[in-house]
Amino acid sequence: MVDLREFFVEGGDNKKSHVLLQITEPANSYEQENKGYFFALAEINGGDDEQVQLLQQMIDDIETGYYETKDTDEKDAFELTLEYINRRGHLFLNKRSGDFNCVIGTINRDKISFSYHGKPLIKVIFAKRDKYELYNVLENEDESSGQLFSAIMQGEIKENDFFQIATPHVSDHISDRQLINTLSARSSRQSSEYIQKILSSLRDGLSYGGIIISIQPKNKRVKPLSKELDEEETKEIIEEKPKPAVHADPPKKAESVETNYRPREEKEYDSVFNMILVNLGRSLVLLLTTLFKLLKNFFVLIGKAILGLFILATNKGGQRAMVIQSFNDFIASKKQYIKNLPIISKILFLLTLLLAVIFAGSIIYLNITKSIRQQQQDYINQTQAIEDKKTAAEASMIYGDDKKAFDLLKEAQSMIDSLPMKNQAQEERKKELMSGITENLKILQKLNTVTTEIIADFSADQASAQTEKLARINDMIIAYGPNDLFVYKYDMNTNVIEKKDHQTIPNLFKSNTPKEQDKVVFLTKENGIAVYSPESGVISSKEIFNAENSVLSDIFVYSQKLYAVDTANNEIYRHNPTQLGYDKGSAWLKTDTDIHDAVSLAIDGDLFLLKSDGQILKFVSGYQQEFTIAGLDPKLENPTEIWTYNNLKYLYILEPTHKRVVVLDKNGQMLQQYTSDSWQNPTGMIVDEENKVIYILDNNKIHRFGTQ
Repeated sequence: MVDLREFFVEGGDNKKSHVLLQITEPANSYEQENKGYFFALAEINGGDDEQVQLLQQMIDDIETGYYETKDTDEKDAFELTLEYINRRGHLFLNKRSGDFNCVIGTINRDKISFSYHGKPLIKVIFAKRDKYELYNVLENEDESSGQLFSAIMQGEIKENDFFQIATPHVSDHISDRQLINTLSARSSRQSSEYIQKILSSLRDGLSYGGIIISIQPKNKRVKPLSKELDEEETKEIIEEKPKPAVHADPPKKAESVETNYRPREEKEYDSVFNMILVNLGRSLVLLLTTLFKLLKNFFVLIGKAILGLFILATNKGGQRAMVIQSFNDFIASKKQYIKNLPIISKILFLLTLLLAVIFAGSIIYLNITKSIRQQQQDYINQTQAIEDKKTAAEASMIYGDDKKAFDLLKEAQSMIDSLPMKNQAQEERKKELMSGITENLKILQKLNTVTTEIIADFSADQASAQTEKLARINDMIIAYGPNDLFVYKYDMNTNVIEKKDHQTIPNLFKSNTPKEQDKVVFLTKENGIAVYSPESGVISSKEIFNAENSVLSDIFVYSQKLYAVDTANNEIYRHNPTQLGYDKGSAWLKTDTDIHDAVSLAIDGDLFLLKSDGQILKFVSGYQQEFTIAGLDPKLENPTEIWTYNNLKYLYILEPTHKRVVVLDKNGQMLQQYTSDSWQNPTGMIVDEENKVIYILDNNKIHRFGTQ
């Protein structure tokens, strides 16, 4: 049996020191079995009335939350309640005008859980080798001021052991040795009264409080200490008188917490209705017992029948004839037994069997019905929760809180994914809910599904065309690919397509047109450079001296200089033009940055480098600058191309995975997204920002659409 004894002394100056002490007993059998006692002790030094009221309210909230919250698979009610209180803890900490120390906990049988704030006294006094020893629980614990209750401690209290909590000033007057001697020589009640008597005599204006918790043994406790009480201590115990009730803040659930005594309730006589229920229960038990015996005999009979069939099939030991004769005798005896039964017994047997079948069927039916109703109610609750989140998200969108709206819609989308689809109605309902969420997400994602115009189809003229990239010079768009021996020139004025052989310079896979529009510079798979001249219409090879073992992933011409991304050497090289092409170049990066997975670059004065993981790196004069993409959903996944220039306002990114073009401002904020139902695998992009037109190469076709 759990025994909780408190001692409390109220000082003369509440502003100097104020103590709150609260013990709550379980109010019913369920709480007695599953919750146990709740206790709290708090001391405020130099606080005001508002802080005292807030602290009392917090203790009451923890108590109520603990008794009304159910345990989960991962956490018990006490931990869940403290998590909730910690989330609101700033309300108390922000208004704190004085220091406070606090212990809160629960004890159910011998299991104790507690948490603390500040530096209260928490001590365990336990028997070891026929004497008591004391362990200070918080002696080596660091105080955490970040939140109210930073940790939960748990343990067990054995019989004849004590768990004491007290306000810090108690240790100034009651030493550890005094505490051990007091508890070993006195009962818990006498010890708490003795400590209270000592503290009351101080009259120093401070308030003191504490609780002594122990597990009462079934038999009288044997004192571990061998020393006898001296005459003065014995006299002191005999002269002690019962103390009045403690003036601590009253608990909410229990009517009295000062004693374990409860008045004996008067005997109540059962009503007629209760007697009927008792007799009905007895009859039901008798019926179930009879049914159990019948089932037992039935299974024994089945076992014997199986054994008999085995012997009949195998004739083991030559017992087949004996089994047949035994079976015939059994049938004959049962027939005779039934024949000799009185008619009333036969009727009762049939009725019992019928009632048993009805009873079992009713239980099965009720369980199935209950399960179906629960599933239906869960489905209704889920769909309603989704609707509520959708409504809240739409309200947040109206008030301009896009982040909150986006989070709510994502939560709703996750809930929709878990909805069952057991029938057509549920499938249609799921589609309806998903449609509403998707539409709102598109608004937040600024995802525009555009209708495109196909202005060129290279497969129509060349069935084997394998174009992957686009380049533009003046009013001509050039389509090419590393696996195609032709380039295709599309005249935007005449809509005429011209095919040009470049077998001598194969494997073109990247290109860039300088701002001067005087040439198109191509990069080959072999790290070679080729130049297309609009005057001659010819692609010619140019020299470039790369670093050893180079692997170039992209090039860009800016201010007549060619910038090349070398992923093998983790470097960007800047090459000056020569009469035959470009020189060997010099390393441009001045910071150690991982660019092994870089796929594309663009320069507007600053250099933007796109990586295959969707990250964009920004460099200024070779130094990396901070750059973060904001507001984009879903995140970039395997993008292939980035484009901008110093006369353009925005960054444009092509991402085939989600078949979209993403538009960012040059600070990384997402502005628009474009996609089209007609795209299958977009691989090339040309942007005409001045005329608000984007050209996309997809499956050997050039798609054109307008931007906002």
